[in-house]
Amino acid sequence: MIASHGGGLGCAAEVNKAVEPFNKNLKDLVSEFNTNFNDAKITYVDIFTSQTPLAYAALGK
Repeated sequence: MIASHGGGLGCAAEVNKAVEPFNKNLKDLVSEFNTNFNDAKITYVDIFTSQTPLAYAALGK
């Protein structure tokens, strides 16, 4: 996506904006699963809004 929509340099802003509702709904769904399924633990990790250098290193930035 970065190569085709971000000019190969950094983020593809319009793509990021388009997936924001999906990510929010996914986070809510994970919370709902953890409430309804006591024997399971599902984790949502948001590596895109983190300021942690490790998140960026994992993405190859």
